[in-house]
Amino acid sequence: MEVSKTSIIFKDNPRRKDMYNPEVECKALISRISELCKSKGYSYYAIAKKANISTSTMYSIMEGKTLPQLFTLFNICNVLEIPIANIFETVEEYEDNEYNNPEPPDVKYSNLSLEEKNMLQFYRKISSKKRELLHIYIDMLRQYRE
Repeated sequence: MEVSKTSIIFKDNPRRKDMYNPEVECKALISRISELCKSKGYSYYAIAKKANISTSTMYSIMEGKTLPQLFTLFNICNVLEIPIANIFETVEEYEDNEYNNPEPPDVKYSNLSLEEKNMLQFYRKISSKKRELLHIYIDMLRQYRE
């Protein structure tokens, strides 16, 4: 029986420490996708339709029956409007990431009330379409005279 060099170096090497446990990482990835879907207000059905993924594939992934493929992950990230690297972060890391939450230069967080902080957090989590609608509503409020 012939043994390949790669199996000696990698698979059968007792000194080799795996950097990742793929099963655990995939479960965490699915959990993060689920959390992002909830925070953006998307159902799995809506994500599947917008990402051109069959609904059965989407549900199989989210139930842990199927491992997600990279192409599918790119499509899901397009719908969620996030860089693919963000689904490999925890939700806390995602929220702390400057790319996702650029701090407006003129806003001092220490001066914000709890209600204002909650509104800002909500704004950062909603889809671009909902942000667009919110901007329209704010413009309408600016024009309204009491």
